[in-house]
Amino acid sequence: MINCIKKKKVSLRVSTDKRDSKKTEVSTFVNFIHQKDAFIAMKVVEAMLYLKAPVYTVHDTFLTLPYFSQKVADIYSNSVTRIGSPLLIKNRFLYHNVIPPNIEKYYQISKIYEDEWKYEVATIVRVMIRVFMENEKKTVMPSLSDDDRYNLLYSTLKAGLNNSEAITAREISHSKRKHTRHITAIKECQTNLHSFIVSDIETLPENNIHIPYSAGLLIVRPGKDLKDDMIETYYSEHYSLLVKNLEDKGSKVLYDLVLRISAIVQKDNSIRTVFFHNFSRFDGIIVLKHLARHHPQYKLKPLMINNRLYELSVYSGKKMLFCFRDSLNLLPGALRDLAKSLCPALGPKGSLNYNEFSESNLLINKEEYLDYMKQDILLLGGVMQKAQEIYWNLYNMDI
Repeated sequence: MINCIKKKKVSLRVSTDKRDSKKTEVSTFVNFIHQKDAFIAMKVVEAMLYLKAPVYTVHDTFLTLPYFSQKVADIYSNSVTRIGSPLLIKNRFLYHNVIPPNIEKYYQISKIYEDEWKYEVATIVRVMIRVFMENEKKTVMPSLSDDDRYNLLYSTLKAGLNNSEAITAREISHSKRKHTRHITAIKECQTNLHSFIVSDIETLPENNIHIPYSAGLLIVRPGKDLKDDMIETYYSEHYSLLVKNLEDKGSKVLYDLVLRISAIVQKDNSIRTVFFHNFSRFDGIIVLKHLARHHPQYKLKPLMINNRLYELSVYSGKKMLFCFRDSLNLLPGALRDLAKSLCPALGPKGSLNYNEFSESNLLINKEEYLDYMKQDILLLGGVMQKAQEIYWNLYNMDI
């Protein structure tokens, strides 16, 4: 009987000082992406906890209640933009992982010059090396890594510097700048109209303080019909399971409104303006107070003229995300009268019985209050759409 012995191939891993550059390159970028994914996930969880919303996450998958499902998408989009531009991330990565290791190398090179000429007071900040070819024909230079360049430069300088005179290089000539002798025509910088957002906030007086109980917005696109089912609304009683206090509910309403506006302008770069009617004396004060208290990641630049808030710009770093403006400054007049003149097909402005208006009726009269606000937003959208068309036809200007 013959026993057959099967041969097996065994791989042994032995630790060495030699680095696998290919594996290092791949793992560096993979870990870089994982770190950014983790940062985004943490920011989403922080925002969900602020809303007191239950959340369970695995990597970039989030599980929550159906009511908060749409908010997760907006929060995620907002968190992605908060990590900064790709160029800024790349520069920070290069500085922390590439530049500091090379600083020591070039410090050694600078020491050679200090030892050669014995500088006492002056500090070498830059070394300029001029290289000339001995032959007229150019030769193909081999590709060198950073370490090879450093070693070659260091060995050359360490061997000693000669006192040979530098070859006089050809002077670089500059052409004279030409100036036109006539005034050129102004080129049109804009060929189409931009979309914009109209919004409204409804408040309830509580101890002489106006507390928001509902808010909504509508995206207005030039030449597109407006319908009430296009309006997005936020109502205080939607948050009854999370908070009981009316003031906290109002903060949630405005927080979701700002979050949604931020998501819209990130998705569509042409949208930058949000119009409120009577923003200068009413809505603007409420919005400014909320942004300052609950959105520290934004930088606010208000434009005040004669104690009136004409415009409120919202920045992320040096980039303007969107700005709030008052349609009343562009079209002075009551919304009811403007709607009758510019967009009568959208219907009349609604009305509310303010004698029965109280916190206890917010849930009972929810549909009535929302319909009132949605009609106001619809009329404001129609008025501003018509005003945009008129300004463009008369002056070739957007609002």
